[in-house]
Order: sequence, then C-alpha cells, then structure tokens
Amino acid sequence: MSVLKRMNTPVFAVEGVLHRDHGGYRLKISGLADGDRTFSLGELKAAFPISMVSTRLTSVSGGWSVRADWEGILWRDFVSAWRPVEFARYALLTSAGDYTTCILLPDLTASQAMLVWGVGGEPLEDEYGGPLRMVVPNLWG
Repeated sequence: MSVLKRMNTPVFAVEGVLHRDHGGYRLKISGLADGDRTFSLGELKAAFPISMVSTRLTSVSGGWSVRADWEGILWRDFVSAWRPVEFARYALLTSAGDYTTCILLPDLTASQAMLVWGVGGEPLEDEYGGPLRMVVPNLWG
C-alpha cells in the first residue's frame, strides 16, 4: 500500500485513472521557448537536480489536502534549461488524459512547484497522477 493510500488520500480521478507504461512515458515540451523537447523519466532524472519537498497538496474540488514528501524536479530548475521567450506569461499543462490547466509562470518559478515522480520514497502511482505530475503548493490543484 502506498504512502498516499495509507494517508487515505482520495484518488485523483478528474479524468479517470489512466494506467500507463511508466517505462515508455514521455514528457513533451513545446510552445514559446527554446524549441520542442521530449524527455523520458530516466532522462529527466539524469538531466536535472533531484529535490525532495515536504509540502501540502490541496484539492480545489474534493475538499481534502495531504502533506507529503514529494520527489522530483523543481520547476525553476527545469525551466532554467528550457527557457520560455521573454513575453511568455503562462505554462499550459496537459495530462496524458487531456486534462488541461494554465498557470502563471511566476506562480511556478517563485514557489516549490515541481514535476513529481515520487512521494514518501515510493514511485507515484497512476491513481495519484503517476508516473509524473505537477505539484504546485501555493495553488489549489
């Protein structure tokens, strides 16, 4: 049983639970920046400093929150290697299930926002957005 299940965290099911091949997972980056790029989980882990942040994730629709130790890459480290053009103001994030949200870049770079692949020393499960999800502590998600 995972850390989030042991804490009775509701399943993140806005788009249903998507079961993916974690080994074949790819993060695609495109838009107003230094060209399009694609990363596997292994490439992300090798290319950027890995961080652990203890922070709260609060649901905007479910009325719950959970504090956990999240493992991944701080957004500010990630974006330093993939520079948005000067006039870019937002990051448009789209999940594998086509759930889309838009976040102001300052909300991502001025916080402990991160691309997360682990929680409590365990891989992030599909039910909780695995293999990779955003955690933005200063915003409800």
